[in-house]
Amino acid sequence: MFGIVLKIKALGLLFVLALSGLAGCSREIDNSDEHIIPPSSDAFVDNILLSVGKLDQGFALRTREYTALVDYLTTSIQIIPVYRDKDGEVTVEGQLVAHRQPSQLLPLKVGNNTIKMRSLSADRRNHIDYEIVITRQNATTFADDAYFKALNAGADDQFGYSLAQSGTTMVVGAYHEDSGVGGVNNSGADNSASASGAVYVFDDGGGDWIQQAYIKALETGVNDHFGYSVAIDGNTLVVGAPGEASGVVGDRFDNSAPATGAAYVFTRTDKNWTQRAYLKASNMGLNDNFGWNVAIDGDWIAISAIGEDSAARGINGEQTDDCGGTNLNCATDSGAVYLFKRSFANSQDTVGVWTQQAYIKASNTAATDRFGYRLAMDDTNLIVGAPNQDTTNTDSGAAYVFVRSGDQWSQQAFLKAAVADASDQFGSSVDIWQHRAVIGAVGEDGAVVGINQDPNDNAAAESGAVYVFNRSGSTWSQHSYIKPKVVGAGDQFGYSVSLDVDVLLVGAPYEDSFDVGINGNATDNTRADSGAGYLFLESSNAWAQQFYLKPLRVDSQDFFGGAVAVHSGVAAYGSIGEANDQVGIDRTVINNNLSLSGAVYTFR
Repeated sequence: MFGIVLKIKALGLLFVLALSGLAGCSREIDNSDEHIIPPSSDAFVDNILLSVGKLDQGFALRTREYTALVDYLTTSIQIIPVYRDKDGEVTVEGQLVAHRQPSQLLPLKVGNNTIKMRSLSADRRNHIDYEIVITRQNATTFADDAYFKALNAGADDQFGYSLAQSGTTMVVGAYHEDSGVGGVNNSGADNSASASGAVYVFDDGGGDWIQQAYIKALETGVNDHFGYSVAIDGNTLVVGAPGEASGVVGDRFDNSAPATGAAYVFTRTDKNWTQRAYLKASNMGLNDNFGWNVAIDGDWIAISAIGEDSAARGINGEQTDDCGGTNLNCATDSGAVYLFKRSFANSQDTVGVWTQQAYIKASNTAATDRFGYRLAMDDTNLIVGAPNQDTTNTDSGAAYVFVRSGDQWSQQAFLKAAVADASDQFGSSVDIWQHRAVIGAVGEDGAVVGINQDPNDNAAAESGAVYVFNRSGSTWSQHSYIKPKVVGAGDQFGYSVSLDVDVLLVGAPYEDSFDVGINGNATDNTRADSGAGYLFLESSNAWAQQFYLKPLRVDSQDFFGGAVAVHSGVAAYGSIGEANDQVGIDRTVINNNLSLSGAVYTFR
């Protein structure tokens, strides 16, 4: 027998490994015919991943110090350790983090941010300290990033009507696209199925944006409006087609029931997308528009049907009291939301099966509320907008928060603006992140500017507003009433919203300014309905407008800001009225030859 003693210095920490036999090898100990393998003394990890960006150096087994550069909008980050030994242990800033799971959210100030990570061997005798310095760029680096057109751009496609982001992937819906060829990455030149719709997937994981996929439903049909709504989480994509007309569950080629609607699920393996599920409501009805809006988080999908007519209330109520025939117990266009869950047969099953788990109605269902007009999910939270809900005043609007415990859903809150005026349409856009909810009200008439000013000044009709609600325990309360720095009648500020932790994007597609770029002149109203975007940041429990955004070319009726999405430091804006006839990414905007073809712009 012989012993070897190694002294290893890691980030100034000296520790000793005493090894018997050959270094790095496990030794079986014979103990009354029982073979026991002692826990590993190897404290290394196999990789360190970031929720946003990558390590500048690339991971190397014996490197302890790393750096990474992130964009200005990356206000927080998570560290994802890849264990070498499943019985080891890793802490990030003192908090235990599981193998391949993200750490707690770590806030990032502008400049350098040092994050400490420690890995502990399985036998708990040895540890290694890692240091990761994340540099968040300052506001002066925020700029135009890319300009997107579909590779098969066509007049009236309305590319950019819907947007979603996850990781390095952006999804764009063009619900008026006309190709009659279904499937993934087939020809888009055939225009035989008017307004069948399409979805485009872009990715910048390699450092440059590329169009990764052009997606159609396998059973594409005229006026299906596939891509009217989109949502993505990792490698799972859900697409709404509220005009889809199948009247037979399971028969996607039957077109006997106009606008019953459908939703489709696609998954990605490597860079390849495949249609995995075709979803219909359990009580589908004519003109229900199932698929009007969609949301996804993990193995849960929410799908709305704003034309659904049941008078039921709450969770899993009576679904059949539709407004057909002589039935008087109904609520026309009250709307409903359906929740689907993915289950896997075994550990080798990577596709799964989606089944409806819940049928959700408002606690105060009423005709024409349009419950489900907008949706958003985050972990165990679901928020639903109903912009025509009438409590307090006609069409003042409302939003509902639902929470999940296990597989059971319940309504937690019914939200109204502190000042709820008629036709405000509070709930016309929604988003949620953990204990924070954002709700747009496109019909709000306030003429005041800034944050938490007097909401009773109604001198600017349909200027629009955004409201932030925070949750404490299970109680929600209004935190902020947000108006832009320049308010204009008819702008409909809050038409679209997107929330990523403490970054808030707002769209106002009917704003009229002619100026271009970032923080230009918002008072020049010579381009009607050109549209604008706004970016707000939260700091020290207060929101402030950081940027007023316009594209580099501005034209009337571009409707820039009709859809927005922010994730991983990238802010995206849809502009369905943009009319340039060039195709692809970062082409020169030179003409208006392709009316309503649409475009998307990103900033970072």
